[in-house]
Amino acid sequence: MSELVDFNEGCAKSPVDGLNPMEPESSLERPSGQDIVPLEASTVIPTVPMELWQRVFTLATRDVGEEAYHKTLFSFRNVSRFWNNAALGECHLWCRLPRIILSNSLSDEDYAAIKQRLILCLERGGSLPISFTFDYQRREEPISLSFDNQYYRHRKEEDLREAFKALEILTGVSDRWEDVNFLIPDDLLVALAPVRGRLASLSRMSYQRRLSLIPCPWGRKTGVSCFVDAPKLKEVTIDTLTVCFPDRDDGASVMFDLPWKQLEVVNAIVCQEDSYMAIINNSGRWLRSLKYQSIQVTTFSSTMINIQSLSTLCLWSEGPPRLLCAHLQCLTLPALEDLDIGGLFETNYDLYPSILLLLRHSNCSLRKLAVDRTSDVSEQLESFVEILALSPRLTHLDIGHLDAFVWSRLELSPSNQLVPELQMITLRGRLAGDLTRNLLPDPFPFMNMVHTRTDGGRPHSHQQDGTVPLIRRLREVRLVGDDRRSRSDQARLYEASERWLRDGRFDIDLSKMIAKWEPSLREDFYPLRQHSTRFQNVHLRLGMNQVMLELEGLDVRDRDTRMLIRLGVIHFLHAISQRPEGCIPGDDIYNFRTRAHQLCQKWKLYLLQDFRSSPYRWSYLEDGLFRLQYIDPSSARSEDEDWVDILGCNNQEALGISRGVGPWFW
Repeated sequence: MSELVDFNEGCAKSPVDGLNPMEPESSLERPSGQDIVPLEASTVIPTVPMELWQRVFTLATRDVGEEAYHKTLFSFRNVSRFWNNAALGECHLWCRLPRIILSNSLSDEDYAAIKQRLILCLERGGSLPISFTFDYQRREEPISLSFDNQYYRHRKEEDLREAFKALEILTGVSDRWEDVNFLIPDDLLVALAPVRGRLASLSRMSYQRRLSLIPCPWGRKTGVSCFVDAPKLKEVTIDTLTVCFPDRDDGASVMFDLPWKQLEVVNAIVCQEDSYMAIINNSGRWLRSLKYQSIQVTTFSSTMINIQSLSTLCLWSEGPPRLLCAHLQCLTLPALEDLDIGGLFETNYDLYPSILLLLRHSNCSLRKLAVDRTSDVSEQLESFVEILALSPRLTHLDIGHLDAFVWSRLELSPSNQLVPELQMITLRGRLAGDLTRNLLPDPFPFMNMVHTRTDGGRPHSHQQDGTVPLIRRLREVRLVGDDRRSRSDQARLYEASERWLRDGRFDIDLSKMIAKWEPSLREDFYPLRQHSTRFQNVHLRLGMNQVMLELEGLDVRDRDTRMLIRLGVIHFLHAISQRPEGCIPGDDIYNFRTRAHQLCQKWKLYLLQDFRSSPYRWSYLEDGLFRLQYIDPSSARSEDEDWVDILGCNNQEALGISRGVGPWFW
């Protein structure tokens, strides 16, 4: 028998906290006696009514995330038998099921244990609505299986049968479903058919497609209509494009039939299917947010469409750009505030005039705007400026890199008050062969613009009511590069803006040393993929040790250490120190992880001192992502906050509404 959740650090773990077949079943009923501290006789715990403790537990776990929820609950149960009984007797605590994780590597005994514990959790929740995540994680098969197709297929069919049985337990209580998340192959979708018409409580549904277990014909289409009769369904997230092994994509698609008229939030990443027009044409008056990404959108409506309540529209397509532009001109969205439009287009096209017509039709004012990087602002400057003029409340702007003239138009002054509330800008590089450097922003006009929106934030002309509007300070600029050359050129280009950061001479010697260290830190110490041959390469390990020796010999006392921060040296050293044991070639001999941590601590005082010397603070968040923050000198920032920025760990906020970094796929 096995435990429901991986609570104890010392036990064998499932890849993600969930139904784990590696722990003792007894802890499901209550923590083992040797772990329980007998507090009843020496504390006031038993004197407080059990109902009150149950209410305390409910409030304490209300905002805890999925992964930590049952660990927190177990911690309460582990204090005393009284608290354990209180937790077991409160149905509301068992409405959030542990993550249900199945895979083709589990044995029959594991499947049986997981199903048994799933039933126990459902019983503890009584008849209350439940939320859960059902995750089927396909494991890579040994190469030997490919030589025995009959055995391979038989094993897959056995896995499917066991997964069907686990899903049957959940479909048996589908009237209790409230918030459900399925990460399953399309082979298992047929198991959801019985829930149609039995989803009285369902308010949120999420689906992410896994690759099929049994090989299927290329381009197979699967229809799903079991959720069409859910009367309370408001939010839907569908991802049929992202799969576990993208190099084995089978071209299959999943078509969902949903109650479109009642939905408020729709998030969709789809592959071959063309469901965008079904969503638009059938949307009701409640639709607030639509985020849609598709590889192939072949049809866009050319008729006028009016959606009164839609405030967020993110549309990303690889279809013909002319169809997308024509469609935008046909939309009327009076409540629109967040707009993200783009795709993978090879040529420039007139997207900004289409957005301008959309805003004029809708008579709306944007707060966030993200436009595809291939749309050249310089060639559509008049439309771009007019869009900003129609959006005085704009706070987030995500576009391709701008030239010097456009930056001058964005400078804030009493005579030019374009988007005065702008707080965050994201600039994205574009590939253009040998012209990559010319597509990077000129640092001096760029920093002039930043200066007018930060230090230049002074009162200007009075309004009719006598109030004095204040310019909002620009909070952050992020720069995103596409290739390694543009990233390195981008970072060094902004060294030329040193006069805005701190008076002093540009340290060309340190810049050359960093240019030599950076490739090794990125590729040798912290590669995306490790190969066994790298661990056997003696020459590689000697070179890595030489890089570490040179870093350890660097005297930073008389140098501007901000260059180490801006060009990613500190970020990579911190990342190396956090890598698990055995992931870095030669670490067992040269102790790279420990030495990287010691270097960060050795330089910490100098890094903090230089980082705080200017209100304009550059940091390196990840490969190809740089950030410039303006920190008001009067703000009370702690040392820990600045240290997190120096290490490049503080990347929690997405790039405005930019693609690729947001909470689900933007």
